[in-house]
Amino acid sequence: LKAMGKFQIALLAVTFVCSVAGLFLLPETVAVQWNKNGVSNYLPRFIACWIPFMVSVLSFAGWKVTSMHFEKAIEINHKFRVAHTIVWTIISLLGILLHLILWLTN
Repeated sequence: LKAMGKFQIALLAVTFVCSVAGLFLLPETVAVQWNKNGVSNYLPRFIACWIPFMVSVLSFAGWKVTSMHFEKAIEINHKFRVAHTIVWTIISLLGILLHLILWLTN
């Protein structure tokens, strides 16, 4: 695999491990929405743990599709390749960030 493919798989693997860890670390019902009066919405732990993983899967799919769509621009323009990689890396990190938010708020 190319270095970027290995990086993407590593990010997805970390998000998957976080999802599994959340099954053991989070309470049975997870607070997912708050307002000025406190918690206003809950989800079952199983669903709350797998939403961030699915966000990461969709992010990687978007990364792959845009990589194929802009393949020529990525090959030709180094600045575009770097910008594309940075933007999609940040988007792909959303799954891990969502896990951290769930762990810290519950």
